This record gives sequence, structure tokens and C-alpha cells, in this order.
Amino acid sequence: MAVQINDIQFHLAHACNLHCKGCSHYSNYGVKSASAPGGIMPYETGKEWLTAWSKRIKPRTFHLLGGEPAINPRFKDYIYLTKELFPETELRIFSNGLLLGRHPTLDEALIATDASLVVSIHGKEPDYVARMNKVMPLLGSWQQAGAKVFVYNSNENWYDPYVGEGKNMRPFADNNPRKAWEVCAEKACPQLHENKLWKCPSIAYLGQVADRFDLHGVPEWKPYLAVDGLSLDATDAEIAAFFAEEEVDYCGMCPTKLDRFELETTLGEEEVV
Repeated sequence: MAVQINDIQFHLAHACNLHCKGCSHYSNYGVKSASAPGGIMPYETGKEWLTAWSKRIKPRTFHLLGGEPAINPRFKDYIYLTKELFPETELRIFSNGLLLGRHPTLDEALIATDASLVVSIHGKEPDYVARMNKVMPLLGSWQQAGAKVFVYNSNENWYDPYVGEGKNMRPFADNNPRKAWEVCAEKACPQLHENKLWKCPSIAYLGQVADRFDLHGVPEWKPYLAVDGLSLDATDAEIAAFFAEEEVDYCGMCPTKLDRFELETTLGEEEVV
């Protein structure tokens, strides 16, 4: 019997069309992975992982996101697949909205699977606002068709999940796992990545950003880069314990205080369709 859990998140793309400071998924750095060398999760690979884990876990809520999931050309197929494999699970899709025009019939998948689409507002820059305004009529038409579409403002909820930027990024030195866990904004965000379960995006995708900026030899990062996810051969008891556990040693890489700031978004090269 599959282990009942609260939430799980899965990237349809590591790539993103926005570059947002403080992205805990490191998508602002154009990261890639061995399984998704172009930054987009291949459908057959994702199907294999999701099928395997559907026999091991039973989430109350399943989040499809990124990066930006609309970059993936099999976006709709992933929605149908996830609902087929996890039929009793509430399905939520998170997007920044700008590329949803690439999927003009996405509402059909949302309605058929009773999934919710959550579109996050990422800034106030005139160019960004102008592009978002072009998307709003499409979202409105989907709502009128019966799809569950929600828009929320996320541009004041950002914080730095690490110190520095790019090749100079480092973990926080607070080294207080319990305090970091208590204030953590990601403790309800376990990830399914590389066919393994991870406690949060900051640890799941750390190896990718380390590859991007050659951080593997940086002493401060070594203990965190040594962390591995929970694999399919874990027992039910190990899976249950994994999700029940609160702070872990590698929570020490994160801040013990979240200094929130208003996001300044940089638009990437992807164009709105």
C-alpha cells in the first residue's frame, strides 16, 4: 500500500523564462540535469518516474511546476498523466503565466482533471506588466470555460535562500538547523527529482547549480552536496519517516531569519506566444 503524504512537487522544466533573485529552485541560473540536459523534463523519463512512485506514495496534493512548466511542450500530457496515476490527489499547476499562450487549450486538461492553475505575479516592471496584461484575457476565457485559475501576487514574498550570487554563492553560516526549519518557507515543498525524493528544492537542485558554477570544490558546500535523495528501494517505514522528520542537519545551510524583499524580475529570452 502506498504511503500517505501531504505534498510532492515535480519539475516539468528546470528552465525558466524569468530570472528572479532568490529562486530556491535555482531556475534563474539556467540549470540543467543529467535527465533533462536541455532543462526540459522528457515526457518518457517523467512518465517512468511518476509511474514508479505512484506505487509508493499517495500525496494529498501534487504540484507540477518548474522552472516554468509551460516551456515543456508536453505540458498538457503531464497533467493528464499525473491525474491518471494519482487519481485521488488534488492537482495544482504553478506558472508565471507568460508562456501559457503556447498552450491555448490548456483549460481542457484543467477541467478534465479538476486541476487548479495558479499564476504568480512576479514584479512591477513596465515591460513585465505589459506582457502579463496580454495573458490575462486568456486566463479569463479559461475561467469562463470552467477551469480553476487563480492569480496571486508573489513579488513581496521573496528572500535570499543562500548568500551571494552565481559562482560566489555560499550557504548561510548560521548553522542552526532547528531554527532554520522553524522559519523555512519550503518545508512543505518536497521534490521528486532524478527519481528520488528530496526534502526541499534548495537541496534537490543544489547539485545542478554546483555544476553550473563549479562549486563542488568549495568547502562550505561539500557537506550539502554529499546529501542524497530517498530512492525507490526505500521501505514504506523509511518513506513515512522521511516525510515525518522535521529539521535535518542540512537545514543548517539555510537562513534562520527570512529577510523579505520585493522582487525585481528580469525577463529572459523566451517570447510570449
